[in-house]
Amino acid sequence: PLVKILEMRKSWKIGSLNPVVMSMNCNKTFMWMQYSMYIKDYFLFFPNAIGLISGIFFVLSVSGTKDISSRKRKITEYVLIAGFVINFSGSCLAFMGFVDEYEVGRQILGWFALVNLVIFYIAPVVTLKKVIVSRNSSSMDWRVAIAQTMNATLWGIYGIVKSDPFIYAPSVWGFINGIIQLICCLVFERSSKQKGIDLEKGEKSAVCETSDNSDGSSSSSISESGVSYGESVTNSEVSIVDSAQVMGKVCKKNGCR
Repeated sequence: PLVKILEMRKSWKIGSLNPVVMSMNCNKTFMWMQYSMYIKDYFLFFPNAIGLISGIFFVLSVSGTKDISSRKRKITEYVLIAGFVINFSGSCLAFMGFVDEYEVGRQILGWFALVNLVIFYIAPVVTLKKVIVSRNSSSMDWRVAIAQTMNATLWGIYGIVKSDPFIYAPSVWGFINGIIQLICCLVFERSSKQKGIDLEKGEKSAVCETSDNSDGSSSSSISESGVSYGESVTNSEVSIVDSAQVMGKVCKKNGCR
């Protein structure tokens, strides 16, 4: 998601980005680093080290956005801290508690890493449900889906070559998840706006209509859920920039609520 993060940093608006998933990514990469150090696999260590550094950058960037809610910020922080404490405890248990029992320590770290990865792959299911229900793939980035599919494929092959089920087993689910996301991006239209309102902002759908009057002015109406409100304006066209602001203005003038 580096491209989306860089785009977000221009406006500092979170948009459709999910900061909780980024905290999960930090936990996942941290645990895989522990596992790779234990089995002395540097091909596994360095990619996850880069992933951890970038994940921290993502979390810090999203936490600094203007429109992130305090609730979502707290959840992001709690997931990050709780995940670190749990994973660090598991690492200490493996490295210090089973010094002379290599296989037991490997199993402990492997299962911790596996659970973290599965949780990370399950996270997009919520977004997937939203896409299917709304038949709109604007909240899903096809670039991320491609990257996830390729990542799962390569790690799956690596895990098979190394005969390590902790590596190739979760890659199967990651591959399937990535393919499903790609299919949704292809099948469902990627429309960021519906009826003049940006869906990614989570605003209510509204329709603005204009009609010319005999005196040269024009009237506009904003309808929501089948209810219309009228307001006279001097221009022949009305551009809705902020639906909530426009509706509030019209309702205030007409005494509705």
